[in-house]
Amino acid sequence: MLLALPALESSYMMSGRNDGINRDRPEVKKLFMQLDPVLVRFEGDRLRISVKPRKFLYIQLKFGDYQRKFIEEWICGKLRVGEISINENKVLIPFRKDVDFSNPDDWIAIDFNESNFTVASYNPHILRIENSFRTIHTTYFNIIRGIQKLGKFKPKTAERLLKKYSGREKRRAMDECHKISKRIVDFAKQHKTGVIMEDLKGIRRRISYNKNLIADCTAGTLESFSFTSNIKPN
Repeated sequence: MLLALPALESSYMMSGRNDGINRDRPEVKKLFMQLDPVLVRFEGDRLRISVKPRKFLYIQLKFGDYQRKFIEEWICGKLRVGEISINENKVLIPFRKDVDFSNPDDWIAIDFNESNFTVASYNPHILRIENSFRTIHTTYFNIIRGIQKLGKFKPKTAERLLKKYSGREKRRAMDECHKISKRIVDFAKQHKTGVIMEDLKGIRRRISYNKNLIADCTAGTLESFSFTSNIKPN
């Protein structure tokens, strides 16, 4: 039941997307089970699972030196255990660690535009990340425009192609955001810094457009620029 409900909920949410992917029936491809945290207890070298009142099932765990380090830190109270899952071959035990970011050694600021992200601290440590948002938007803008022209002569073919390419631009932009945000977070971890970002809420409305700006940019690029990021301001 713990697996069936999330699969059905995900299928219901994705069914409204018009990206040409068939999502008529959700399917769980691998056998696994997520254990209820209330009913399972991690004891270091074994799991204790409550099956009935005052009746327990024990699973003995086998682990190597790498896993042993996490268990030793858990014993010392440095780590917490997350939601445990079991598949056909393994027991998957995630460990969680509380990290205090309230007192970092330094801070980094982020500035971005259509072509790059610049990350800098007071030390100074500087990271410059080139992005491909403009290329992604221009590529798919031209593809969709060509398909729309094709629709006058071959409407069925155009409809099929629109379904194929619908959503691809957003997925590629999201993938680019994930890669960039990961590099920024890794940079912050390396130098033990906190991250400062402006509040991006309503940024589209705050952009001042003028003729020179529009002339210097590909038509429609700013309106369709992806402002999604994994790093959110407090």
